[in-house]
Amino acid sequence: MGGAYIGLNQNGELLISDRSGDYTIAHAETTYTKNEVDVLMDEMSLQVDDVQTGYVNADEAIKASIPSLAFRELAVTMGAVWNASTGFFELNGLTDITEAQMRSIIRYTGNYRPQTDMNSLLRTGTFRTNLCNSNGMVYTGSAGNTVSAYSMCDNRSALEVLQLYNGNLESYMLRVSNAQYMFNNCSSLKIINGRISLNPITSTTMVDHMFYNCTALESVSIYSLGVSLSLSGSPNLTAASVATMVRQAQTGKELTVTLHDTAYTRAVADADVKAASQARPLVTILNATGDKKMGDGETYHKETIGGVETWVKDPVGSEGSEDSGTIN
Repeated sequence: MGGAYIGLNQNGELLISDRSGDYTIAHAETTYTKNEVDVLMDEMSLQVDDVQTGYVNADEAIKASIPSLAFRELAVTMGAVWNASTGFFELNGLTDITEAQMRSIIRYTGNYRPQTDMNSLLRTGTFRTNLCNSNGMVYTGSAGNTVSAYSMCDNRSALEVLQLYNGNLESYMLRVSNAQYMFNNCSSLKIINGRISLNPITSTTMVDHMFYNCTALESVSIYSLGVSLSLSGSPNLTAASVATMVRQAQTGKELTVTLHDTAYTRAVADADVKAASQARPLVTILNATGDKKMGDGETYHKETIGGVETWVKDPVGSEGSEDSGTIN
């Protein structure tokens, strides 16, 4: 179940609806039909429908009112795993999620539905990872549609793993038309599970601050890159991520991928990255200080062309400028 109706009735009983079939509502081992419930808290609303009847809002239910045992049932139903041996929840590769953290994950990410506008979708709250419904965030993209993801996870400094797909939809794409500030300042984000297609993007403006200050980022799968992109703040980015980005870049598009010096050194020594660069010769891999070591031994200097700062080969016989970088 990806998202749920949730609330407490006037007797303090936990009510959950999974939106499927007959919308059966479960409370511990007791089952209620929809007709037996007067009010459900839809979309974890912060509103109280009728305080006189004793219903409480879902925010309070998530934070404090749901007993731990019943909450575990809810979390497992929504896709998490409860590990009785460790006393932690497990979700999206994280194995040490506390109950308080799980409550926050459900509160802020438990009601996602596929849509064409993901602007600021997960920009509220503190959570380490997210829940997906039966399709995940790739649903609209899988149909060939595009989504705007402006500021989708902007400033979510606690986010460690973002899950874009569910079930067997790993090969599907999240097709993004605007990735500005998409992961801006996600300083704890390590892994993005799923494929992001930037095919609709034709301007570097649309990827501005996409990965700014993603200092912990290790793994991301970028497909159909057609404009220059910077990941200069991500020293831990894997060579596999770079190889995918280069190999899957659009053909015939001249662009640069700028990496943190540490990630750059790792990437240029990797056989898969070298093979990807040979397959996409118009994609230039640069490090943050301008050195490019997968070339012919010449020097480059910075120029602003069309409002975009890029690297241009120095004239023959030139000693290069103070901004020049040597190609080995």
